[in-house]
Amino acid sequence: MKCKNFCKLISEYIDGELDAKQKDLAEKHLLECPNCMSLLETMKKTIYYSKKIYKVEEVPGEIIKNIYVEIQVIYEKKYKK
Repeated sequence: MKCKNFCKLISEYIDGELDAKQKDLAEKHLLECPNCMSLLETMKKTIYYSKKIYKVEEVPGEIIKNIYVEIQVIYEKKYKK
């Protein structure tokens, strides 16, 4: 596998979406190519820290309920004159 081919598959590799043959070729390439190994590790760290920084917090049920009530009030004012 060449570097440009690995770069095209890096997202699928990280996500575990490659078939067995592609995964094997990618892993053999990584053993031989420090540049792609470095790229892979950088991508993994970027994903890790992005998830850590931008973790999604659940909106409390009471807020969701209030939003739906407000939407209903606006809808009734606009369309049920």
